[in-house]
Amino acid sequence: MFACFFTMLWWKPKSFDSRFLFPTLLGLLAGMALLTKSFAQLLPICVGLSWWHLHVQKWRLTSFLKHSLPGLLWTAILSLFIFSLWFILDPDPAAIWQEFVMKENVGKMGSGIGSWIAGFLWDGNTVWSLAGSWFFNAGLLAFPLFGLMAASWNRRSDLMEDERLLWIWVLAIFLVFCIPSERSGRYLLEGMPALAVLMAVRSDSIGRYAFVVSLGLVTGLLLSLGWISLLLANDVGISAFPWWHFPLLLAAIGLSAAAILRAPLTVFCTPITVLSFFLLLSGFLSVFDAPLGTFNRAVIESARGRVVWVPEKFRSKAETHRFLLPYSIVRGYPAGEKIPDPPTRGPNDLMVIQGPIDSPGPEGAIGSRIDITSRHKAWQIGEMAAGKVRKHLFAREWLVPVESMP
Repeated sequence: MFACFFTMLWWKPKSFDSRFLFPTLLGLLAGMALLTKSFAQLLPICVGLSWWHLHVQKWRLTSFLKHSLPGLLWTAILSLFIFSLWFILDPDPAAIWQEFVMKENVGKMGSGIGSWIAGFLWDGNTVWSLAGSWFFNAGLLAFPLFGLMAASWNRRSDLMEDERLLWIWVLAIFLVFCIPSERSGRYLLEGMPALAVLMAVRSDSIGRYAFVVSLGLVTGLLLSLGWISLLLANDVGISAFPWWHFPLLLAAIGLSAAAILRAPLTVFCTPITVLSFFLLLSGFLSVFDAPLGTFNRAVIESARGRVVWVPEKFRSKAETHRFLLPYSIVRGYPAGEKIPDPPTRGPNDLMVIQGPIDSPGPEGAIGSRIDITSRHKAWQIGEMAAGKVRKHLFAREWLVPVESMP
């Protein structure tokens, strides 16, 4: 989606004057966004592009209707045509209409004016929580983002034309996604590339201490990640980590500390340390990939064609096991509930049970893998904050015959 607006900025004014070439290019780019995400993405794209054209043309409506509107309509038609390929290529187009168009998209609109206003202002997914999602999406750069917004507002009369256009795009996304009754901060992710460009352009105007706070947060997370990595290494061995994990961890902590202490390094090093944290997080999570985080080939073959029952807190849990056990028939049942009784389950079925990472294998177990848990309850989060991270964060999954369970 940002490629549409990057294209317009990079080649302006030709892009704004074009009647066919750039509208076609934008239609192709927008079509890829629609096909891989949703046809609803066309609305913020059209609102943003229309707003840009009106702004460039000094809000002369006649000029907009004559020179810009035909190209925008062609962009919309072409992108919708690309989205419609889904109906042609999918073997069940009726399900797309029922599940995706009507349920997933149209169903997120408010059921009535009164309920929509209540949800907009105070009940449910409010506009205030949506506005706060900009900072949540910025993550470790939330404080510099706040500094960027404050600096841009204070110097709004001095902003370059390209900056104004990028802010228009950010505002267009926000206004469009205020419309659905289900307002989610993930919808605003499409505006983050524009904010990244604006932050780079205005980094000198953002107070240094906004970056220092981010660096402090990164340092704390790096230290926590180092501690958790050592806990996991104690269970699975340090060789399970990439060779660069612990050297990079020490280097990132040192760089972050230097950036906090030395002002010339602060702005430049902040994004580097943030990226280093995510690279280190990737290295940490790679331990849960193959071979430790998957069932071995013998286990996969022994489960071929058999039903495997998986406790799931949410739908994607069972979906994950369809990749881990690709030749099995994976069925989920609500976590915390008793496994289905016969005749729902068969005597030859298998089930997945989870325990501490260092737990011994239950009777009859045919294989195991390590896993990292999620969606912790409040009391578990409290215990992890008190130091019991290993107990609640790491787990081992065992694949056992149903008949061996009590």
